[in-house]
Amino acid sequence: MDFHVANDSSGNELFNFLADSNGKFYRLNVSQRELQSPTVYKTADSIEFLLVTRNYPNEMRPIVIGDVQSLCSSNFNPEHPTKILVHGWIANRSSPINHILPQSYHQRGEYNIVVMDWGDIAWNYDYITVRRSIGKVGRQLAKFIDFLYSYGGAHPSGLYLIGHSLGAHICGIAAKHVRSGRVGVIIALDAAGPLFSTYHQDRLTKSVAEYVQSIHTSSMGIFEPIGHASFYPNGGKDQSGCKTGFGGMGCSHNKVLNIFGETLTGELVNFMSRRCGSLRDLNSRKCLSNEEGAYMGGDPVNTQCWGIFYLKTKDPLEGST
Repeated sequence: MDFHVANDSSGNELFNFLADSNGKFYRLNVSQRELQSPTVYKTADSIEFLLVTRNYPNEMRPIVIGDVQSLCSSNFNPEHPTKILVHGWIANRSSPINHILPQSYHQRGEYNIVVMDWGDIAWNYDYITVRRSIGKVGRQLAKFIDFLYSYGGAHPSGLYLIGHSLGAHICGIAAKHVRSGRVGVIIALDAAGPLFSTYHQDRLTKSVAEYVQSIHTSSMGIFEPIGHASFYPNGGKDQSGCKTGFGGMGCSHNKVLNIFGETLTGELVNFMSRRCGSLRDLNSRKCLSNEEGAYMGGDPVNTQCWGIFYLKTKDPLEGST
């Protein structure tokens, strides 16, 4: 796992240090025994789905699974593309993903932007407990997707599931449990690395949807490619406007939201990427300029684009901290 580890006298990994999206660090015990502990405290009942539309950008209208009236009164329009946003650890409906991306999409046109608020579970400083909880969160999202299809006319093949950090893995779990069809696109925004690089249970893979695009921006995320197309802005670790190394992990982890948002609102030519033959080529910057290029992000994403890609973002990106 590519994050900071403390060892005991025998060399066994005991603690990792994680940063949240605000750059605050937490020390976590990630022993095998802790990961396998069965205790999970919160239920999925508190998870909410909230619709944000271009006509009502400052309102989050609830859609309740099984409540057709809530869907009808939410202003959901099956004629518009639907994007479901899933935040990560120590986050909720008020977190940056749920401000940056709705605004970015609505600058492009009419969309159904669904915010999945699982903050009652995610807002827990015990990362391990939250990590163990994502299975039930993903299954609840799958139920919501099936409800949208049955009563809202939104087929899973037309959906985009967009997850940040732990949210990326939740999107993958949901896609595996949807009954009404195969999910079209998953966009993984710096999918969480801790307890996924070694423990693969519930980890996002490209097999769960028609197309998976992953964007890697920090040492807190999984570094190996997990999508049909995997993009590595600035090499996938230290981002423009953030400190380098350990002190900038939280900033770089969160910067993926600004980077992806700009692919929706800016000139897509600024996100032209070069194909790399391998991660070794990526790390040594041997991605040849005469290789086939690809645009990262945008809408709709180019589902014909496959491989590992490197790009350098312009400095500074809007929203750099």
